[in-house]
Amino acid sequence: MKDKFVIGHIGRLALAKNHTFLLDVFKEVAYKKNNAVLVLVGIGPLEDKIKQKVKDLKIEDKVIFLGLRKDIPELLQAMDIFVFPSLYEGLGVVVVEAQATGINCIISDTVPDEVDIHADLLQSLPLTKPASYWAKKILETRINNRYSRQSEVIESGYDIKATVNWLQDFYLEQEIDRIRN
Repeated sequence: MKDKFVIGHIGRLALAKNHTFLLDVFKEVAYKKNNAVLVLVGIGPLEDKIKQKVKDLKIEDKVIFLGLRKDIPELLQAMDIFVFPSLYEGLGVVVVEAQATGINCIISDTVPDEVDIHADLLQSLPLTKPASYWAKKILETRINNRYSRQSEVIESGYDIKATVNWLQDFYLEQEIDRIRN
């Protein structure tokens, strides 16, 4: 999306992901930055309500619904900033995926700290702050030269090989304990 300021969000269109607040935030951003667009990736039970709010806010020409996709790494590369204002979250693996691509992420303070891969790409904001505050933080975020942050992801414990080894050791230890007892 050449010449656009692309704000992205990937998540199920459900209450927990807080799309209504995200749309309020985006409207504030779009008011101040005319070339801003919001890309929403995902499907879910609130899709019709979210689309209606987009119409109510009169931002239909600036919000793009992409539905369910399998090309998430490529979509993350097309975004300038990733915003994830969840009301509650188990982990938020997509935030780790986003950081792995080198994109700056603005998330709610309800997302567990474990998503931080310590690559200076994450800002955690309180949901008690208004949409205008979030919009200001988005607009103040410097769009950096992106590069893969795979090493930071691995160092933060998100490595499939290390996880497989840990699981293998865990289950072997359980089996050894079962045999001994």
